[in-house]
Amino acid sequence: MKTTINDLNNHKKNWFIVASVVIIMIASLIHVIIDDFEYWKYLKIPFLLFIILISFDFLKNYNRLSKNIKEYEEQ
Repeated sequence: MKTTINDLNNHKKNWFIVASVVIIMIASLIHVIIDDFEYWKYLKIPFLLFIILISFDFLKNYNRLSKNIKEYEEQ
């Protein structure tokens, strides 16, 4: 279980998620400030891909943790 927790806390491999969040946040703020932000329509697909990526990452981590918890409880 310790290795799983250390693996989940390893933020070095989550650089893509962090970079995506920063880009989407900056684009969202620009869209709010400038009503006619012409690149907003091009950010809809990356935003949906980001949501899908986060969902799969959450499910993967949840499955790993629940499996480890069940193994620990069965001991």
